[in-house]
Amino acid sequence: MPKKYNNKSHKFADWTTAKLKKYAIDLDDSIHGEFPCFSTHDMRSLNRALIELAKRNIKTFNKLTFKTMPKKINKIQELNLELIAAATFNNFDGDKVAEDLLNNKDLWKSCIMTRENNSLITLRDLEDNEWNTDTLFILAEPGEENNLKFLADNWQADEISWLNQEQTNFRLGQYGPICKVLKIWWD
Repeated sequence: MPKKYNNKSHKFADWTTAKLKKYAIDLDDSIHGEFPCFSTHDMRSLNRALIELAKRNIKTFNKLTFKTMPKKINKIQELNLELIAAATFNNFDGDKVAEDLLNNKDLWKSCIMTRENNSLITLRDLEDNEWNTDTLFILAEPGEENNLKFLADNWQADEISWLNQEQTNFRLGQYGPICKVLKIWWD
């Protein structure tokens, strides 16, 4: 059952994340703003608010902007990112793509690089230490589709497109919640 928040409470743990962020930003402005005017109580309050935000996996950046920390990547996904990094060819820079994906985990749920036509060329070339793939599929985090596409636009791909819902359902073997899959192909 989700936690019920009470913005009227005197405990930061009871406040919504939105109220905590606003409170922290207001305090930060009074402490570090153009005309600083603050007390040691304000400094302690800001510190306590930031500690509570950190408990909620919210990280602060300079001038108190907030970003939710990326989710931890599981071992199988980590191995797939290593294979992506190993697959550098033509315009495909595997190291850059893997690094960008790792640094932007909040934009996607999972990714895998394979061959679009399901050929066994990858199997053939494994003996030569080549990961012969050409198509990256990324399962988008809901609401982050535009940001994910913007990130992929920097990868010099020959083709970037979204699978339509019917293709997505068929390929994922599901007919449940709506998912978006970004397909990125390099020649």
